[in-house]
Amino acid sequence: MTAVTIVRENTEPGDEPRFRAIAGNSSNGDYVGKTAGEALDALTKQLGGPDDSSIIVVQQMRPDHFFTSEQINRLQSLISRSKTSALTPDEQAELGALISEELQASALRVSAVADELGR
Repeated sequence: MTAVTIVRENTEPGDEPRFRAIAGNSSNGDYVGKTAGEALDALTKQLGGPDDSSIIVVQQMRPDHFFTSEQINRLQSLISRSKTSALTPDEQAELGALISEELQASALRVSAVADELGR
């Protein structure tokens, strides 16, 4: 099963929102949409579709005790910059680490929801 992260990208005031879907730890690919669902559809088409065991949880990116506002801001900043210019190797490593941290935070959120539901 592939973990997917969908992040809302920073846009200029007045611009339509944009969402980017990222599979695993990779920031490669241009899976962008006007909604989280549209970005996910673009990624799913590229990956060949979900398998029978897929569970998709979409949560607005808001700070919590799993992933802070500083981490969110830095992640969004690096993703936005990566579209217009090349990131330095250190910035690429930082982006990869932030994506991994957000994936881990997502897993912890899902576990917390499952615990609340009395799995």
